[in-house]
Amino acid sequence: MKPIRIAGVVRSMSNRRLLHAAGLCVLQPLVPGVMLAPFHDYLWTPDDTLARSIPLWVIAASAVAGVAAVALLVGGLLLRAARMSPAEIGWRAESPARAIALGVLGAIASTAALLAAAAAFGADVREGLAQMLGYSPSQRLMFASVGILIAIAEESLFRGYLQGELARRIGFRGAYVVTAVVYALWHFPMFQPASVVARLGQGLVYGALRGRDRPLASAAIAHALCWSFVGLY
Repeated sequence: MKPIRIAGVVRSMSNRRLLHAAGLCVLQPLVPGVMLAPFHDYLWTPDDTLARSIPLWVIAASAVAGVAAVALLVGGLLLRAARMSPAEIGWRAESPARAIALGVLGAIASTAALLAAAAAFGADVREGLAQMLGYSPSQRLMFASVGILIAIAEESLFRGYLQGELARRIGFRGAYVVTAVVYALWHFPMFQPASVVARLGQGLVYGALRGRDRPLASAAIAHALCWSFVGLY
């Protein structure tokens, strides 16, 4: 009976880890919310468009708030609560040249996925590209700081934790697809068809960079670079 009890305990712990991973993914909006919501009046104009000139102190303060949110979400609620090390979720050493090269390719692919989804739902791709290329320096700096912290949080949660936990149960291929679907459905703006299709494509790109158990660096770089270029499109 002892081996049976041990097996039951292991399964129970394993199921709790999967539920924990899924639950943390639901908290994904915490990072952008903490970074952007407190500074709404400095980021948006009265006609609800993004301000062209964002004060440097706002960018710095939002970055500090974002670091705190990532520390709570990834450091506390993920690593500490699940008793995992950064290496276990994919934060391991990788060749910088390889990580950067794959990250740049991933950023191009994820941007293309976003534009393709927009085009499929009738948006003008040229107009979208013009918006992305026309951001001011302070807007670009804001997007870069938000993108880096969101990439660390989301890649840790989705590709590092959830995809790994699912792969242990249904194999890599199933985990790869399911994680991308969850990422697409629970992502701002939620449940809008164009957004869901775009995020699904991006999730597949980031999941492929993570692979079965590759380091998270290339996926995080791709995610951060895409955010820095695309911004709020």
